[in-house]
Amino acid sequence: MAGHDGHRGFVQHLAVAASQRQQGIGSELVSRCMNALKEEGIQKSHLMLLVDNDAGKRFWKRLGWEFRADIDLYSFILSGGPNA
Repeated sequence: MAGHDGHRGFVQHLAVAASQRQQGIGSELVSRCMNALKEEGIQKSHLMLLVDNDAGKRFWKRLGWEFRADIDLYSFILSGGPNA
């Protein structure tokens, strides 16, 4: 799933079942998202990964995405729950 705020694109969710990986499915999903964002006039996109997601890091780097060390992420949790 990808979207944008009118200025920057965001890949918010991308998952491929482990049994279906290495078949180009993830790359195709990313390509479709990026093409759709480009059609909306979006030229730059971001995504977030958990720091221990090494497979994800390799995947995104292989697709040409670059790690950014110049951005800090802040979160604000309104209440408890599974996403806290």
